[in-house]
Amino acid sequence: MNDLIPTNEEVKAIEIMAKQAVESKYVEKLGGYAGVFSIAMYARELKIPIMSALFGGMANIMGKITIAPQLMNAMIRKAGHKLKIDSNDQRCIIEGTRKDTGEVCMVSFSLEDARKAGLIKPNGGWEKYPSDMCFARALSRLARRLFPDVIGMAYVEGEIDDEPEKESKEEVETIEEVVKESTHEDQRVEFKSRFKDIENMDYDLNDFLKITSENSKKSQEDVIRQALKHADKFSKSYLKWTEEMTEEATKKNLELKQAVLV
Repeated sequence: MNDLIPTNEEVKAIEIMAKQAVESKYVEKLGGYAGVFSIAMYARELKIPIMSALFGGMANIMGKITIAPQLMNAMIRKAGHKLKIDSNDQRCIIEGTRKDTGEVCMVSFSLEDARKAGLIKPNGGWEKYPSDMCFARALSRLARRLFPDVIGMAYVEGEIDDEPEKESKEEVETIEEVVKESTHEDQRVEFKSRFKDIENMDYDLNDFLKITSENSKKSQEDVIRQALKHADKFSKSYLKWTEEMTEEATKKNLELKQAVLV
């Protein structure tokens, strides 16, 4: 009746696949049986082969689904849409064309964009594989704007910062440190909840938080405390920033189109 709702037989089959995948120990980072099962069900909704999703194609990072750029690329092309890619170590430009409507959209993502967003870290992926990283971000941006029916609410792999600070194994945590860390986590949860209604899919709160922290030379926790204390002021600053970023992206797209026509 509705192919979005799996039949009992499909649920049983996915349960068996999830159980066997967990027992294989090759998908430990997906969060055990519950995590594997949820990803498998999400893959089904997006018409992605479940094993492709489980073994490197998809992940659940802080409650948000991410898709490997190779898989996202394949999903878009399999749906019949076209991609024209121009990429190097400094930037990636992708022009997409929808099969059904003929609608065209061109986006770009550059090393400079990554630098402004505070994404580049010593010995990180942006330094080692700049071309691949620019491609992944440009593809994700294009997919959200032109092919949301293909990728759903997913992000591209690596787009969500899922690496919390690692503590030294030799360091013994005191009760005060545990309480402090717990407080910071609670504030981050409150921060995401408080401003989720105005969050822009292309320029999310984490990017703005990092930039504000760097520009003010304050810790992210201090910025979060100030944002929660002066929510209206923070909201206006964030919305102004996203507007400026959008205008800049539009300007770049126009320049790119003019360059292509020349």
